[in-house]
Amino acid sequence: MSTTALLLDPNTHIVAEGILELVNNKGTEAQDTIRILTGAGACGGVAFTAVKSRFSLAPILLAGLVAGLLVWLVWNVTAVKDKVGSELESMGHSIVVDASETPTDLLGSALTSLPNPREI
Repeated sequence: MSTTALLLDPNTHIVAEGILELVNNKGTEAQDTIRILTGAGACGGVAFTAVKSRFSLAPILLAGLVAGLLVWLVWNVTAVKDKVGSELESMGHSIVVDASETPTDLLGSALTSLPNPREI
């Protein structure tokens, strides 16, 4: 039996071991890269603003404030996610959906309920 036929068979169960770990590792690496690039970009933006404004104090302070806010937001995204997650878990409401009974022919059942365009 071909791989496509196996994947399309509703009775086939696919075990994807190791994929979740790979995705989590790549996500952590991407997060670290984004944090490094944000910090470097913030420093570069402040330096660019300083050179462009001929080392005037007010634009440098404003650029530093904006860069600091940007870096703070990027570094604290996980803290906000964890806080929201803990608040949702403390609510105690959970909905369990059993999806073991899946229809075998979704498209066929939808098409049979449509009227025939020639009869309209």
